[in-house]
Amino acid sequence: MLGYAAPIGSHWPPVTPYYKDLTRKYPYDPKKARELLAKAGYPKGFEATIRLPAIYPYAQKAGEVIADMLGQVGIRLKIEIVEWAFWLDRVFKQKDFQLSMIGHAEAWDIGIYANPNYYFQYDSAEFREAYGKALKAATEEEKAKWFGRCQEIAAEDAVNGFLFASPSLSAMKAELMNWWKDYPTIALDCTEVWWKK
Repeated sequence: MLGYAAPIGSHWPPVTPYYKDLTRKYPYDPKKARELLAKAGYPKGFEATIRLPAIYPYAQKAGEVIADMLGQVGIRLKIEIVEWAFWLDRVFKQKDFQLSMIGHAEAWDIGIYANPNYYFQYDSAEFREAYGKALKAATEEEKAKWFGRCQEIAAEDAVNGFLFASPSLSAMKAELMNWWKDYPTIALDCTEVWWKK
């Protein structure tokens, strides 16, 4: 993303409270990847299709990088650019896909991992228990502990590949005050924004 994206190793972006930096959990290691593929019964790799939504240029850019990196270890990806309605119907609703790329680093939606019917169909009693404890936590320390554990479980189970948080770049007049600096979602709360005169 032209050097502006933030690497992440978690479902949450770094601007979210309770973010846990797990970027070093799975270091780039093509040799180990080839060994794991061979151990899994794919010594010569395999072919797969990655469906990328045309509406999001970041997905197409990242998809090309993903295809190149996976190609280096023997996973040959066919890139399929699909319209948003197709992605929503086939990938999200029907769960008909091998791989996809979509931005999920949004504030407070980590609860999707507690829903086994969500499109990536992750089903973990351990995650649901940790998430439930996070929601009921009485102190900030306890919330941080359990939301941190939620991020660890999702990463340990390699539910998704957590790559980067897209940059949030804003250009405005210097007189505009109280604009969120690191807003954690694409929906902006402008109720406290004002013009300095």
